[in-house]
Amino acid sequence: MKKTALFIASIFAASVLLQPAVTYAAQQKKTASASKKSTAKTRKRAAAPRRAVKKSRSKAAARNQDDNTAQKKGLENQQKALQQQIGKLQRDISLKQAKQQKEASAAKSAQSALTLSNKKLQQLTAEQKQKQNQIASIKKESGRVTNRLENTRRDIATNARIQYLYSKKKPWEVLVSGSTPAEIHRGNAILDYLAERHQKRANNLEVTKVQLKNQEQKTTAQAKNIAANAATEQQSNQKLAADQKLHQDNTKKLERQIASQKQQVAELKKDQQRLSALIQQINAAIAAQEHARQKKLEEERLARKKAAEERARQLALAKKKAAQQGKPAPKAPARVEEPPEPAPAPSLSGNFAKLRGRMPMPVSGTVEGRYGQNRNGIGKWQGLFIRAQEGSAVKAIAAGRVVYSGNLRGFGNLIILDHGSGYLSVYAYNSALLKGNGSSVSAGETIARSGSGAIGDTPGLYFEIRYKGHTINPSSWVR
Repeated sequence: MKKTALFIASIFAASVLLQPAVTYAAQQKKTASASKKSTAKTRKRAAAPRRAVKKSRSKAAARNQDDNTAQKKGLENQQKALQQQIGKLQRDISLKQAKQQKEASAAKSAQSALTLSNKKLQQLTAEQKQKQNQIASIKKESGRVTNRLENTRRDIATNARIQYLYSKKKPWEVLVSGSTPAEIHRGNAILDYLAERHQKRANNLEVTKVQLKNQEQKTTAQAKNIAANAATEQQSNQKLAADQKLHQDNTKKLERQIASQKQQVAELKKDQQRLSALIQQINAAIAAQEHARQKKLEEERLARKKAAEERARQLALAKKKAAQQGKPAPKAPARVEEPPEPAPAPSLSGNFAKLRGRMPMPVSGTVEGRYGQNRNGIGKWQGLFIRAQEGSAVKAIAAGRVVYSGNLRGFGNLIILDHGSGYLSVYAYNSALLKGNGSSVSAGETIARSGSGAIGDTPGLYFEIRYKGHTINPSSWVR
């Protein structure tokens, strides 16, 4: 009993003696905890500006990357459109070359036919001249026959008159004349012979005259037929000459068109090369940004790892020191977690599609080139050409961000707006650009001044709307 009382008394005394130490340890623990909390708050407050700066830089980097990506996509779509346009021009050139060969062949055939026609026409002209000479000869011969016939008829008349007078003589007149009966008989026989001979000659001349008349009529008919053939051949010759000239003109016209389109193809290829170079630059910029971002992330990861290792080393040293001093081992300080890397926010709200049919025209003017219509033989319009006075205000059809602002061969001074959700609006051939890359614009804000170049020197604006790189008909979007 006495031992028990002594044991209880000793425990009580020890508790009384140890109470200040325990109280001191508790106070030290409480102070350390408060210090840790204060340090954590201080670290958190100190880290807040760094996180804000980091977050701001991340957002800026994300926006730059979005801009470059959108710019790259837009340029790649333009490059694809250029390739399609070049392909169409080359196909059109091939068709025109085939047509040119056909026209040249037709011109050659027309030339051959014209040569034959000229020969035939010369032959008909010679035949016509020959027939005319024959007719002249026949007429001349007919005149001679007519003269001979008239002379013969006069001889017949003279002989008949002599016979008549001879037959009317009285017998006593015959006796008085001193002619013998034999002489009289012989004279009558001669007169009869001459009369018969003259009559035969007259008959022959009459037949000859009729034959000459028939020959003249036949030759005249032949000459008329030859003249008709010559006239027909002359008409055919003129038509062949006109056809030949037409084919030659078409050949020359096609040659000029082919030369012009070849020049356009060469210019478009140069445009494509410039566009490819620009896309390569954008790719390089995107790659450099991504490399810098990855490098920064790696540096931050290594810094965090090094800081964690340093904290662990400091904690180990503190524990070792506490153990040597017989103090409780310190606990690891509360770790301030870094916020996760913010995901890039979408550039716009994505309400562009809801504005369909309610957006205004980008410039005041008259639409002279519509989506899908032929564009002066070099493809089809991929957007609208709006004729407007040079220097007119070009306004954004909706809120967006400028992803490209500069001069691009084949598009002049070009500005492209990103409206989010894959929608882009394109404004080309401007005389002045009023917004730069990365600029945010509101609906109706003036972004450029219209120029010329889409159709020769005609002033106006070329305008496109694209969705995910593909052109769409702007007529159903703007009014």
